[in-house]
Formats: sequence, structure tokens, C-alpha cells
Amino acid sequence: MVHEDEAKVARRLARLRVELADEEVYLVDLGVRRDLDYGAGGGDDGRLSEADPGLLEEMLLEETLHARQTPVHEGRRSSYGCIVLPGTEVHPDVAEALRLIELTDECDHVGARELANGLTTFVVRTTEGPAGLAVLDRGDELSLVRLTQEQSCYVVQRHPAGTVRVFGGDRLLLFENDEWTFKPYANTRWLELSHVTGAEQHFMVGGALLDLCLHLLSARHIGATFVWTLRGGTAGLNPRLARPARAAGVQLEVTDPDHAEAIATLLASIDGACLVEPDGKVAGVEAFLGATQDAVDHVRPHGGTRHTSAARFSFDVPEVVVFVVSADGPVTVFSDGVDVLHLDREGTFGQALARAVPGMARDISIELSRIKCPRCSKPLIVEQTIIKGWLETKSAQCPVCGQQDVASGNCFDIRTRVAKPWEKNTATVLWGWPVAGVAPRVGRSYADDELHDDGHVAG
Repeated sequence: MVHEDEAKVARRLARLRVELADEEVYLVDLGVRRDLDYGAGGGDDGRLSEADPGLLEEMLLEETLHARQTPVHEGRRSSYGCIVLPGTEVHPDVAEALRLIELTDECDHVGARELANGLTTFVVRTTEGPAGLAVLDRGDELSLVRLTQEQSCYVVQRHPAGTVRVFGGDRLLLFENDEWTFKPYANTRWLELSHVTGAEQHFMVGGALLDLCLHLLSARHIGATFVWTLRGGTAGLNPRLARPARAAGVQLEVTDPDHAEAIATLLASIDGACLVEPDGKVAGVEAFLGATQDAVDHVRPHGGTRHTSAARFSFDVPEVVVFVVSADGPVTVFSDGVDVLHLDREGTFGQALARAVPGMARDISIELSRIKCPRCSKPLIVEQTIIKGWLETKSAQCPVCGQQDVASGNCFDIRTRVAKPWEKNTATVLWGWPVAGVAPRVGRSYADDELHDDGHVAG
């Protein structure tokens, strides 16, 4: 059991702390939930005490430092992994889920590091000290995202490729090529996609597809396309396909964690789109997406062929949502010919608004209206962010065909998106709302004669 010089480690920790502060990275702010019972010692009611964030940060700093500088053996640094539990004890259910192996009295967390490869074995630490060695079936990104959310813990991992990853409750911190970056967890972005589904039961399928795309396929640089049919099943898509799908050979479901590896392996070796039923069953693979002349005329190219065909197919078939994974990482979701979600972006409109107009939340209101694009005829929701006294005039364009000035007004921000037939008149564009104290109000439509009584756009 080899221990590094404590003074050297202390200096390295100090340098890492300064580096993270310069980059505005706060390890404990990665979002582990504080509304759960973490065991005895976390306060009078068993939850996190005020002192715990400091202890957690120190442990996470130590583990992140070690992951960055694992010992060199035979010319390379070894992979590594550690699971950090916020409480002082390990709940029996957590110990069972982690298949925890107890350490001997002579072994501390430093010695246990020799046993942790960060793929199937992980050191487990609590605020009281080392708790044991966890044995997991898989240490891929998707599995560790699910672990942190299910067990309310942090995971620090050095991947065999050299990337250091810190998993928190709602996002992933990455250190690669001497740069710190954040990656959102896919399921935390579901709200931005949920407006296109129109049914709460789609949450499981939509969330599973986002997870599969971002945390498995994207993490492995596997390009892929999923066509998820929201209504009516995939059989009705055949007239729209340039080439029909073939059977996958076995019945796969995107919602089944045990099927994720099989789906990833299959898609890594074929071209074309994977068709998914409303309930998440894989209906077929290697489908080639077609496009009408109307879609070609109104939907501009989106990057490469895969993205453009997905956008145009979603324009022709509003009952589908198309997920596209780029081999270089980003995940894009298309609906009605529009990029409705891009999982390579950071920041939210709410954050930008807070920076632009701090302290003005009480003077903010949202106005909603419905219009039909005069060029492509898509029904649109227009959302204007009104700030009292704001004099600047802004205009919006159609997100599908790019038609300019479909709406305008004196406002801080104006945005549009395509309205689904099943959405209510109060549906918004910016899914981060409602902001505290801000309630959207429905304004007079620019095309009231086009609306049904329930607020849906006619035609």
C-alpha cells in the first residue's frame, strides 16, 4: 500500500481548487438531491447538514485529483473510479445495489484505489471514510448516470481513454484535452421536448431515447437516427419511406436497460433509421427516409445528409419525432422540420434573461399568440417576453422555412415554434417557464379566424 507525500498532495489540491474556481466549476453544485435521507449523521432528521457540502467538496477534490493523475505503470495511466456517498453511513439498500465488498481494517481509501478500475470496480467513500469496494456490471456513461440518479451519489471516473468525468445529480463534468466542460443529463432536458408528444405516458420512452442517444451512442461516437412515432404506429410510415425498414432479428425496446447494448451494437454496424413504436418497441432498422418536394422547398439543409433528411421527414410527418446522433457527439431532435432540442448547448434563456435584466422579474410578462406562416402554412406559437419600459422592437421568423417578420413587437425577446394539433392555447415556446411571479397570458391571435374554439390552429 503506497501513500503519496501528504505535502505534495496538499499543494496539488490547492492548485486544483484554484483551477476550478477560475473555471467557475463547483463540484458540490453538480446537483445531488438534498431531499432524500442519506443516513445517520447528516443532521437531526438524517438529511444533509450545513457542514456536509464542505466535506463532500474535499472528497470530490481528492478523487478528481487522483483521477487526473493516476500512477503511471508500463507507460500509461490506469483507469480509476470512486463512488462518493453524501451521508456518514451506507444504507443497506445502497450496499446491496453496489454489491459492496468491505475493506479490511488495514486498508484505507488510498489503498483501495489499487482495486478500482473505474469500469466494474469502484472505491466507495462516505463523509466518515472508506466504506468498501463496489462491484458493478458496467461502468459506461449511461450506467453511471443512472447510478448517480438512483442512489443520489457522486461518481468520479478516469476513463481508459484518459477523460476524467465527475457525475453529479443533474449534469456531468468532463476534463479532456486540458479543458473543463459540462454535459447535461439527457432526462433533465425532457421538458424541452415534452411539448411535442401531447401525452404524459410518452415520458418513459422519450426520456429513454434521450438517454440512449446522449449517454451511450454519442459517448461512443456512434452516429444514428431514431424515428419515434407518437400516434398510429410505424406501419403508417411506409408510404413516406424511400426504403422500408427490416426487422431487427429480436424484439428490442428502448425503455429496457438490458437492451441498450444490443441496440448500440446493431446501430454501430448499419446505416439508415431505426423506427420506434409509441410504446418504445423497435419496429425495424435500416429505413431510408423520404421527403416530398414541399419539404425540400421549405426546410433548409441542416448540416449533413442525416440531419437534413431527418428534418424534412419530420416536416412531412408531424406525428413523429426524429432523434439524430452525430458521430462527433451532438444530439439533435427534429419535429415539424425544426431543430427542437440540441443536446450540445449550454445555458438557458432564463439564465440569459437574469444576466440581462437582473432584479426585474416583477416587470416581466409573457404574451402568447397563434399564427399560420404565410409561406409554409405551418401553425406557429409566438411568444413575446415583455419587460415594462422596454422600447426595442424585435421580429421573429418561421423556424421551418425561414420566412422573415412573421411577427414583431416591442419586447425583450420574441420566439416561435411549430404548434402541435393537440396543444392548448396556453402552450409556450420557452420551456423553462414559468418563472416565479411570471404568468403567460394569451394575447389576440394574428389569425383568429384560423383558430378552433379550444385555441388549436385550424388546418
